[in-house]
Amino acid sequence: MIDDTLSFFDQVLVETAIAAPQEPVDRGLVERLLSENYGLRGELQPVATEKDDTFRLRADRDYLVKCSPAGEDPQLVELQTAAMVHLETTCPDLPAQRVITTLDGAREVVIEGTRPYPRILRVLSYVPGDLLKDGARTADHWSLAGSMLGRLTVAMAGFAHPRDERKLLWDMGNFHKMPELLTFIEDDASRALAHGVYGDYLDVVVPRLADLERQVIHGDFSPYNAVVDPEDPDFVTGVIDFGDVVRTSVVFDVAVGMANLIGVDETDPWGKALTFLGGYLRTRPLAVADVEILREIALGRLLLRALVVGWRAQGDPERHAYLVTHAARDWTSLRRAYQDDAEDVRSRLRLAATKPLPSQSEAREGEHQR
Repeated sequence: MIDDTLSFFDQVLVETAIAAPQEPVDRGLVERLLSENYGLRGELQPVATEKDDTFRLRADRDYLVKCSPAGEDPQLVELQTAAMVHLETTCPDLPAQRVITTLDGAREVVIEGTRPYPRILRVLSYVPGDLLKDGARTADHWSLAGSMLGRLTVAMAGFAHPRDERKLLWDMGNFHKMPELLTFIEDDASRALAHGVYGDYLDVVVPRLADLERQVIHGDFSPYNAVVDPEDPDFVTGVIDFGDVVRTSVVFDVAVGMANLIGVDETDPWGKALTFLGGYLRTRPLAVADVEILREIALGRLLLRALVVGWRAQGDPERHAYLVTHAARDWTSLRRAYQDDAEDVRSRLRLAATKPLPSQSEAREGEHQR
């Protein structure tokens, strides 16, 4: 039970377990649990993640082993597991990460003796290949990535879980409730930019929140959470990391993908993001009115990421310089995208919503006819 006397920001930190002390799990214990429950033995290689203890297991084939942090409610772990099982059951052709069951058919193993919650061990399929951040090189690639996210949104539409209304730090439906994050900015130029972006979000998005279409979404379709193969017709061959699944506004799902692309190209700060959006809309249409506010949502999401890094930096003196340097790229991208004429961006968003880009097959057919 979360203390309701805490500020909303502090409640989110507790439920997300993002601020909980990290206690590395004993590797020998993990090896024993894998052997006893899954019949799996092999080499465990640590994988860097935000809060889970994660390993790549090299056995008869490769697997991903995840141990939840001690501060995370097991019901929220089960939410993530249930979402993956839903996709495997209802949309088996979608290349989402799969849950590997134990010898007894269980989806999770409880690690006994941990507090405040029992930690949960899961084994997932390991998806080989390049990450989207490294493998996307053309406009077609970004368009196909958007199309895959659209397919994922459609496949998640019927999913429900008792904890899908969780309080999640990364849910843009909570962004306006956490003004404390603005206090962790260290320079005046970034502070002015942040207040501009945050103010636009309050003015444009917040009045529309109650009207936006809602369902459970993946929540983190970033260049680090999609695996790709340029030789595959669909390009995206794996969707991974369901740690941010949540019931919220559908438009936030595509905004995450766009936020990772805005401002990257100095000559056209919104070009790649709009290409991604066009691909998404081919497989999952959105109301024009919802697409029109994607400028403020995508800017807000990129700002949120920079603010969270700033919050982390102030609480971690040893890594402060590294984190601030890492966040500098986001501030640069945010500045470029924010400075692009707002009405021009909205016009381009409106065009994407009313005249989606042709599919790859249609484009190739057009080339053939010419």
